[in-house]
Amino acid sequence: MQALAPIRELQATARTLNRGRLQALQAEWELASLWALSRTCCLEFKPAAGPRTLDFRVWVPITGSAAVEVVGDVTTASDESAEKRNPLVPFLREVARRASKKGITSGTQWKLEGEKTESKRSPRMVLKIPRPDDFAGEFGLALDQFLAAFARGGPSIFRYRHGHIDVAIAYTGRKESGGSYPSYTLPYSNTANPVYAPLLEKADQLRDAETSAPSVVILCDGGCDLLQHKPFPAEKVTLNSVLRHFFREHGSVSAVVILTSDRPWPAGATVPWGPPRLQTTHYWNPWARHPIDDQVLQRFADCFDALPSPADDSRNAYLRVTGARRGKGLSHYGGWHMSENEVKISSLGLHRLLAGDVDLATFLRDHQWDEGNPFARWLRGGKAIAGISFESDRDRDGDWIIFRFSRDAALSAFKVGTRD
Repeated sequence: MQALAPIRELQATARTLNRGRLQALQAEWELASLWALSRTCCLEFKPAAGPRTLDFRVWVPITGSAAVEVVGDVTTASDESAEKRNPLVPFLREVARRASKKGITSGTQWKLEGEKTESKRSPRMVLKIPRPDDFAGEFGLALDQFLAAFARGGPSIFRYRHGHIDVAIAYTGRKESGGSYPSYTLPYSNTANPVYAPLLEKADQLRDAETSAPSVVILCDGGCDLLQHKPFPAEKVTLNSVLRHFFREHGSVSAVVILTSDRPWPAGATVPWGPPRLQTTHYWNPWARHPIDDQVLQRFADCFDALPSPADDSRNAYLRVTGARRGKGLSHYGGWHMSENEVKISSLGLHRLLAGDVDLATFLRDHQWDEGNPFARWLRGGKAIAGISFESDRDRDGDWIIFRFSRDAALSAFKVGTRD
């Protein structure tokens, strides 16, 4: 990007990336998509188009003919607003934190109810979930009393229904946890949704741009369920219906190219599993003021094949830049591998423990070592650290550190030997 952007643009982007949050994810997508275009096309960064400044102007090479000019903008769709209205992840983390303080490590099954708003303009589902300040009030008191009683052998099911809260939590005695709740991210309107809003903003900018070139909006996935959801036959509002409605209303956009990072669903799996993969889809506007040729659009979309494999899927990437682990990177923290005399853990995780960035109780819980710390087991068994080595991982923001253990006389009781 040094050759494409002035230093002030690079400095502003660096500040955005360092601040984290959704804006950092948006900046990453923009950098990645413009880099991919520059690998195949002649690219002009931030060109002026009359009263507007666009994100890019490219000349798409076409075999056997002159390159075709295309202008456009990059934007991101995210469920951030829905997540703020429905703080599900903070709720689950706070319940787990309070349970851990009572010594409870059992898995949970939980259920949340929801309510659809009656607004005709922007109907949406809102979960009947405790807000952060509810934990300081009656709900938090009731939860703490239940957890204390359960830790002493009391009832295992907690139910709270009052005002805007309707939640049930059951401790199962197993390690696995799960729950159910109405989807609060899927839309009920073709206009009041996280895909239409950013497209509308870009359509207005492209409408005012003084250019006759076809225009493309690159819509990136900043953690938006609508971009990856496979609709059921009965669903009325889908990605296709949203885009069709948008195209009919806004001829200033010739096409939309969508970039997402997802994970495959293996046969029989209940959740997506496997390495993240980049998905590119494109949609042509039949009502465009300046139509784009099918061959040009396909060649434009093919540019994104140059992008490397993503390090994470879009949903988890959003959670990483907005959640409690913001700024911690994509390390191996919490993961481990163990054999008879070796254990491998995140070197960055160990550094955070020694630096006081994470306390020991949290470190053990995050590694699921509450009841089976291998370091403690080897120490009690008379084994000491005999060697330490490192295993590099260039695809992560941290490496592995490997501890090797062997029996140590200083940790062992005296024994009488035998003669052969």
